[in-house]
Amino acid sequence: MPQQHDVIIIGAGPGGSSTASFLAKREIDVLLLDRATFPRDKTCGDGLTPRCVAMLEEIGVLSEVEKYSHRINSARIFSPNGKFVEAKLKSHGKIPDYMLVSPRYLLDNTLCRQAIQHGANFAGNTKVIDILQCDSGVTVIAKQRRQEVHFEAKVAIIATGASLSLLKKTGFIETIPEPIIAARAYYEGVREISDTFDFHFDGVELPGYGWVFPLGEGRANIGLGYMPGDKNRAPKNIKKMLRDFVELPSFHPMLSSATPTSEFKSYPIRTDFSTLRTYHARTILVGEAAGLVNPLTGEGIDYALECGKIAAQHVESWLKNDDFSESRLAEYDQALRDQYQLLFDFCSKIIDCCLRPFTLNLMILAATYNSEIRQSLTDIFLGNRAPATEPTTWNIIKKAARALVKR
Repeated sequence: MPQQHDVIIIGAGPGGSSTASFLAKREIDVLLLDRATFPRDKTCGDGLTPRCVAMLEEIGVLSEVEKYSHRINSARIFSPNGKFVEAKLKSHGKIPDYMLVSPRYLLDNTLCRQAIQHGANFAGNTKVIDILQCDSGVTVIAKQRRQEVHFEAKVAIIATGASLSLLKKTGFIETIPEPIIAARAYYEGVREISDTFDFHFDGVELPGYGWVFPLGEGRANIGLGYMPGDKNRAPKNIKKMLRDFVELPSFHPMLSSATPTSEFKSYPIRTDFSTLRTYHARTILVGEAAGLVNPLTGEGIDYALECGKIAAQHVESWLKNDDFSESRLAEYDQALRDQYQLLFDFCSKIIDCCLRPFTLNLMILAATYNSEIRQSLTDIFLGNRAPATEPTTWNIIKKAARALVKR
């Protein structure tokens, strides 16, 4: 007989594990499935924004995560001409004034363990191949050690990140979205590394960006992301772009005696939340599976954790009222739109209008002389502001122009 649960979550990354934690704390019967066995690695930039830090505190794992993370208190943004602006981080309500760099191998395992400690059931090495509706809810069909197994629940949650196979199988996606393509590598023996989050628009092809995130003790996560956008644009060799990036003359003092401790690994980043339906037939999407990754920076862990909390609140209500109608599931989608749609629209405008050498040079030059512009740029890149309070793209550009004129 199939195992019976209230909720089945597919994918035990930050989105799935946080959802499982919030549900299990409400004493809801949760089964968390993942195709991997934990701990497992995840190719990522490893940066945890202040919003992410706040959510880790709420979930109850921040003190543990900080033991293996490197703390950062400021960020630098480099313009295409090599100039940069640096800003100290400021707290915003419950959002703290610091960031962390934390290897995903450790972070994801911590979040998964926390869900289990709260009461969630977990099964690794379980690849879900389909989700079917049944009389009482959904049947999740999976493979375990080459054998087909079935699980039943009243609702299913997909949290499989950038993977599209299950989303296509269950009817969420018909056309393949155009993702950000990214690559990263770990280095040790890094010298003269600044103890900041560094975002680079110098030495990269736009619309793209590079990063240098220090891990402490001479170690760093260095990577590069590129936003294809136009499907007619020629595909890029992202690993070659990263190699060219780390060989820039400006990096020679830092990397001349450093050695890579990992391969150059590439990975897709889905940012298609604005156009994606997040619910269908007693099934909802969480985190990157819902395209919830910042289109400008490629950061999605903070959104995954927040989305998990929102999902748990709605699922609890559906279970309590035994109501999984289309209109009730649509309320979850609307809650995500209310939280993130303005931010995603805003980031898309920046990509379209501002990720150009002249505009970036102008804004970053002005930010060196104007603290308001400097703080606005930093908050945008870190997602510190609530979407409703984000300044418009043109307001930032106008402020930058006026600051330079006054200068």
